[in-house]
Amino acid sequence: MKSSYWKLFLKFKLHHPFIWLTIFVIWCAFFRNSNPNLINTCIIAAIYLLCICPAVYSIVYYIVPRFLNKEKIIKFFLYSLLIIILSAGLLFLGLYFFYKKTSNSGTLPFSKLNLVFATFMTISFYVSAATAIKFLITRFKTQNYLNQLKKEKAETELKFLKAQINPHFLFNSLNSIYGTIDKQNSLARNTLLKFSEMLRYQLYECNSEKVNLEKEIEYLKNFIALQTMRSEDSLKVKFQIDEHISGNIAPLLFIPFVENAFKYHSNFDDKPNSIHIQLYKKKDLLYFIVTNTIDCTTRVDLTENTGIGIQNVKRRLELLYPGSYTLDILKGQQEYKISLSLNMQ
Repeated sequence: MKSSYWKLFLKFKLHHPFIWLTIFVIWCAFFRNSNPNLINTCIIAAIYLLCICPAVYSIVYYIVPRFLNKEKIIKFFLYSLLIIILSAGLLFLGLYFFYKKTSNSGTLPFSKLNLVFATFMTISFYVSAATAIKFLITRFKTQNYLNQLKKEKAETELKFLKAQINPHFLFNSLNSIYGTIDKQNSLARNTLLKFSEMLRYQLYECNSEKVNLEKEIEYLKNFIALQTMRSEDSLKVKFQIDEHISGNIAPLLFIPFVENAFKYHSNFDDKPNSIHIQLYKKKDLLYFIVTNTIDCTTRVDLTENTGIGIQNVKRRLELLYPGSYTLDILKGQQEYKISLSLNMQ
């Protein structure tokens, strides 16, 4: 509950005081017609302000996101009505005692019933107006966000189509080269075959929004096998995968992190050099963890994520899994670790 009120406080925008100040001045001008005393007029406007502001912010920034946005309509109306009634009650008490104290006869200039009705309608009006304005602003921002997504998707598809021209030529060339390699040279043939399989996956399997997780794992295995062939014998690579892991996932999300591990791993002569890759699932969460040893004297600050691959995958995660992923990137004295979790629902 404490954190909820803190978040509510942070949502108080800097321009809001100017809006309420304007409303306060308008109230003062309005109440001045019935009360010539300027001080009393300002006190009445202040009472309205102190009762309306908490009601508006509680409903707009707490009740609406928690219930209305999640289509819990009945709870939204019940909690909103409760806040309006409580705020109207406070406003009634404030005005009642103020008028009683400042009235020459000690009586109210109007009936209690009229005051109850007026306070309730006043609170309801400002809450409804603020909620409507917030709804329109949110809808406008959401529409802009969707338009931006469509634009980025169209640009990405165009770039992808242009990028396919060279890979198609390369893929066909690889098939020709494979046939010319001596059958006795199994290492070269296997290397070229794995590279060809990776290219085929990128060309023909990654066109859809999501791919089978098993195919993504096979792609990672081929990449790791290729990198292991060209790495030093001192590098120990371990790829752990949970049994019976399944599901669909956006293609090529994991590969930038594995590429970084092979690119920046340590090259000690007297210490172990290792890359440890884990992929497992717990309930609806898929975990992908990559840990590699590093040289503490390296000048590359991997936590800055300046590489195009890392920036690209982070942007894709924001677009494809908004609010459904966590990504932690840590650089210690002896190892570099990324931890990614995805909600597969």
